[in-house]
Amino acid sequence: MMSNINNLIEKLDDDHVEILENKSEELDQWILKIDRANRDRKLTTELVDEIKAFFRNYWQKDHTMIQNDECFLNQMPRDLRSKV
Repeated sequence: MMSNINNLIEKLDDDHVEILENKSEELDQWILKIDRANRDRKLTTELVDEIKAFFRNYWQKDHTMIQNDECFLNQMPRDLRSKV
């Protein structure tokens, strides 16, 4: 029984890692779209790093956000959103 529980936990961890990777790729694509839409005001490297750090931290703490299909912009705190 313990073996089955361990296998289940490992499977959940693998699924979670895959979901995080997929969300990270979606975030990268979203950031590229923002840059393409604002050619004269490109996002700075520092701002991109800040956005990615926010989402990595948030996804690690709140797994419900990973499953939510809202726009990345709406999920950011107001101060970070205003920088974008």
